[in-house]
Amino acid sequence: MRGVSALPNVFAHESWIDELAWRAGEDPIAFRLRYLNDPRAVALIEALIRQANWQDGPASIARAATFTRRFPIPPLPAPATTICRRCTPT
Repeated sequence: MRGVSALPNVFAHESWIDELAWRAGEDPIAFRLRYLNDPRAVALIEALIRQANWQDGPASIARAATFTRRFPIPPLPAPATTICRRCTPT
């Protein structure tokens, strides 16, 4: 992956959010929505859920989501890091 700052940073950040959601046993979009405090961002993701017909799939199929609105990307919220500490690696 090539790029200066933005592209690799967003990829790394969003991949980690997906990992946290997976370790918590949650849908990646539901996980993000729980920690978003920006009403416009929540409305955008909810509209995308409807338009993309996002739904649970078979356990054998991995699903991921990504969202960013500006740079620099804010740090993970404290509850997300707490969830990660409770998880056991597989």
